[in-house]
Amino acid sequence: MLINNTKNYMKFNLEGNAPMIRKILYSLVIFFLIFATMGCSISKILPIQQDETQEDTREETGLLPELTLPTMGGQLRIPISQPDSIDPLLTKSRDFINFSGLIYEGLFSYDKDLNIVPMLAESWEVTDGGKLWRFYLRKGVSWHHGGEFTAKDVKHTFDILLNQAQGLEKEEVGSIHAKRLFDGRNIARMEFVINNPYAVDLILNEPTGIGLLEAMTFPILPAGEEEHDFGLMDIESLNGTGPYKVEAGSIEAGGEVRLVRNDEWWGSPKPYIDSIVAKVYEDNVQSVEAFKGGQVDLVDTHVIYGKTHGMGGQVQSYPYLTQYFNYIGINHNYPGILRNVTTRQAIAYAIDRKDILPRVYSGNAQAVDVPIPPDAWYYNSDLRVYDYQPQKALQLLSQVGLMDTDDIDIPDVDVEDEEETQRPTFTINVHMDNILHKEAVNLIVKQLGEVGIDVKIRLLPWDEYITALEEGDFEAVFVEYYSDIATDLKPFFYSRELPQGFNNYAGYSNEELDGLLDRIDQINDPSEFKDIYKRIQEILVDELPIISLYYRTSSIITNERVHGIRAPRELMVFRDINEWYLSK
Repeated sequence: MLINNTKNYMKFNLEGNAPMIRKILYSLVIFFLIFATMGCSISKILPIQQDETQEDTREETGLLPELTLPTMGGQLRIPISQPDSIDPLLTKSRDFINFSGLIYEGLFSYDKDLNIVPMLAESWEVTDGGKLWRFYLRKGVSWHHGGEFTAKDVKHTFDILLNQAQGLEKEEVGSIHAKRLFDGRNIARMEFVINNPYAVDLILNEPTGIGLLEAMTFPILPAGEEEHDFGLMDIESLNGTGPYKVEAGSIEAGGEVRLVRNDEWWGSPKPYIDSIVAKVYEDNVQSVEAFKGGQVDLVDTHVIYGKTHGMGGQVQSYPYLTQYFNYIGINHNYPGILRNVTTRQAIAYAIDRKDILPRVYSGNAQAVDVPIPPDAWYYNSDLRVYDYQPQKALQLLSQVGLMDTDDIDIPDVDVEDEEETQRPTFTINVHMDNILHKEAVNLIVKQLGEVGIDVKIRLLPWDEYITALEEGDFEAVFVEYYSDIATDLKPFFYSRELPQGFNNYAGYSNEELDGLLDRIDQINDPSEFKDIYKRIQEILVDELPIISLYYRTSSIITNERVHGIRAPRELMVFRDINEWYLSK
């Protein structure tokens, strides 16, 4: 039996965790943008279609030293884009997910080092080989509108998500939280614990592992509000347990919502800031303009706004890693040079990501060798191997007979003059309307050309790009994928249920990896979990079923009034709001 409590909970140490400012699933991508306004609905695992027509603002910002001491009081002004819904379980709007995190809380959350930690849950235990999870709830927690938080509220929220999960079988995801909780898990039900109003049992038909705790971060809603439809005009009905509560307002564009400190909040330290006013704009572009004009104190930016100009005055930038992962997908059923692992390794060595990132993304990305977030507690930083080494790339190409590189020194390489050597070649599919992707691929083509590899770009409109992917009509494909749950690699590398059941369109198969992915779903011991992920990463680095490139970053940009921000996280930018404070 695995038992945890607040003094001895499952804390995942991050070995080699670099700050987010420095250097996350192979997938074959999702069909819709992950978040409204900044990109927005969670859907099937297909590529992301993005509008890259916004202004490319790529100059440095100033970073102010924090010389002030925390003080109580003040009003923080933040922008939010008008959401699709104010239901915290259903909204797909990035801004409103962040905003609702001020009001609602989950059973679990993340600390500043991205370890899973208890929130409304106080402790938990696992029995029956991972098929019974009992969660003991925090006592003395009050709802903003009155009443005590109990097991009834957790069961009520779970049942809402269970109803939403029915759409998963039809590939219709109504809730990002339902997807995280039920997709890939055989959950039977949640039950009350007899004579204990502060505990619930989660019962599964098949065992599951510690990745379940990531899915238990969904916001808890109070029981007794089953009939409430969260109409957009009813913002004052939002009723959570979080550090701030709704006082008044309108969520329509041009309106604003006022939050005030929840003096009954159970957490510590109590928030410094008295109130938060959320000004509602039509989209993120208007939010950025509002920040430039001094109407709000901060803005959560697109990656291309991470270093920005034209904002005036002194601004502070707090970058954070997103879960937008870019890579080159390989069709392992296509008869070409990419089926050879040595050739794939040569390509990885020949791509200079440190050149691509500043030129295309203004440095707002972090290079990786595996499709695993570098800020994840189970990421192994020791496996960072594919730095730019063109000489090594040529040597590997020579080993497989694709290049005669004897006695060739890199500065003098002129593969165009080697008439007797046929240039290795492959074709890569690219979404033709994504400007950043086209810029990145153009640089990759140039870099590979310098070691004698001829890459032909196949530009496709979105519909044809998706069709080619699903039908296997590609040799290589440039992909950007958004990962909901970073620990779930199975839908993309798993081969035991091909061709049905998963989205391994590239046809990659590795029996050992399949076994590890089966095992990882059932592990409750963090140490064993991390060891298996280390072996998974070793396989991915050695075999290169995909060529990983980088994860993109985003930033919180604030004016000089805002202090105390330590570790923003995607969809949790206000995670440590109780430690923020304002200078006078």
